[in-house]
Amino acid sequence: WAHHRRIGEADVYFLANTDLDTGGKATVSLRGTGYLEEWDPVTGETHPLPSRQHEGITEVTLDFPPIDSHLLVLHRDRTPVTVPSPTEDVVAEIPLGDVWQLTSGGPNALTLDTAQVRLDGEEEWSRPMHILDAHAVVAQAGTGTPFALRFTFDVAVCPAPPVYLVVESPERFAITVNGQSIPNSDVGWWTDIAFRKVEIGAAIRGGRNEIVLRGTFARDTELESVYLIGAFCVQGKRLKEENRCNGQVFDRYAPDFYLVEWPERVRASDSPGGLALDLTAQGFPFFAGRVTLHQTVQVPSVGGRAALEIHNLRAAVAHVAVNGRRVGTVAWPPHRVDLGAS
Repeated sequence: WAHHRRIGEADVYFLANTDLDTGGKATVSLRGTGYLEEWDPVTGETHPLPSRQHEGITEVTLDFPPIDSHLLVLHRDRTPVTVPSPTEDVVAEIPLGDVWQLTSGGPNALTLDTAQVRLDGEEEWSRPMHILDAHAVVAQAGTGTPFALRFTFDVAVCPAPPVYLVVESPERFAITVNGQSIPNSDVGWWTDIAFRKVEIGAAIRGGRNEIVLRGTFARDTELESVYLIGAFCVQGKRLKEENRCNGQVFDRYAPDFYLVEWPERVRASDSPGGLALDLTAQGFPFFAGRVTLHQTVQVPSVGGRAALEIHNLRAAVAHVAVNGRRVGTVAWPPHRVDLGAS
């Protein structure tokens, strides 16, 4: 994909590889000759590019990893300069270890989107159904209908307090956890100001737990998923890969989950491309926040520069620090950070 603008005596080109999975080197031909440079929109730095100029054409070879781009500026009123092509010889590759220390920047989450329904006057709970189907059942009964929703989850290790139930408009419900009445006044919000936190940690027990929300259906009632958040990990049964979108992989799990203790360390596993660290499979299938992964690596002195490469990063952004000093940020391929002289 290419976008071209002319600003005075300069041609500005934004070139992007929009493919999510594949890329490679390409020779780019630009009309005109002059001083060619590349701009880094992240840092604001500029640097001249090695190019070939002949018969009114400027040619440059660029690498386009998946979802990568280049911002080029060709100054037609400036004299071209000879820039030697950079050379790079890899003298050592040091794979990182499989064990990482993990620190979270926020609570983990368990999404509860499967519920049983009981309408006023009914003695039995319905079969478990998705929350949107539960909403349809209650809505069909009509405005003014009393109803109850029952969510269940299992606990292998009771999490340390606090543990919150996150509900939209908790004041509309009478809330019980394992038969114990819970005040429906919230203690703040989580992620979105509509998601209100209700403390339920004291009512959680080992084994099967039951959350019941009772209310009366109104014209503006919207029954939504609820969430548990706290210092715990979530284990479940992965069924299959559900979808891929913008480089992210989404899995489908069976609707039965249980809480386990928070890990101090996580371990990467073998994959066709080398070691792969999948946090979703190690207790974080619903986590959407910040984590810090830390390990120690011995780097030999080789008299050159070192770089960190992260292959197949499936996160929005990664900040890299070495010996406590921030050295770079990666958000798109190539996920590489220059660490300086080794």
